[in-house]
Amino acid sequence: MSDYIRKFVKRLNDDLRDTDLSRLRRASNDPSNDPRIFDILARLTFDMPKQLKTSLDLIATLYALAYQCPERNIERFNLGKTLKDKGWTDLRFRALLNTDRENLNFRLRQVFKFINSKGAVLNWETITNHILSWSHPKKWVQRTWAEGFFAPELSDNQEIKETHHVN
Repeated sequence: MSDYIRKFVKRLNDDLRDTDLSRLRRASNDPSNDPRIFDILARLTFDMPKQLKTSLDLIATLYALAYQCPERNIERFNLGKTLKDKGWTDLRFRALLNTDRENLNFRLRQVFKFINSKGAVLNWETITNHILSWSHPKKWVQRTWAEGFFAPELSDNQEIKETHHVN
């Protein structure tokens, strides 16, 4: 799947014009069913697996909301930590974590409008992978974001101590 993600993110970064970004920003909460942007979505996802297209359509609109944010290939990027660092509230974050796939569009649009207003540094490959994995039964994305948001920060001289349990 990572090849699809890399290809898609490259298209977001390289192929979208200002007019495309503007139209994507104005798209509805259900971009896969918004005929005003079908031409843009077709250019971005034409060779992607069909089961990914609805999520990729959403990601394209989120990218348009936050395209001015700098992007870096941050190895351990965590959206939860980014939201915490920029002042997102606990209540809103908990609501995001409890959101089902059907209502994710609405919540993530709020998140990315906020992120854009704060100029956060983003990693779109990680964001794309996480949104595509949102409905995983083990909820690893939600757990990862929660750890970034709620876990205390370690200072530079602290390290995580591993414990080994012997049965």
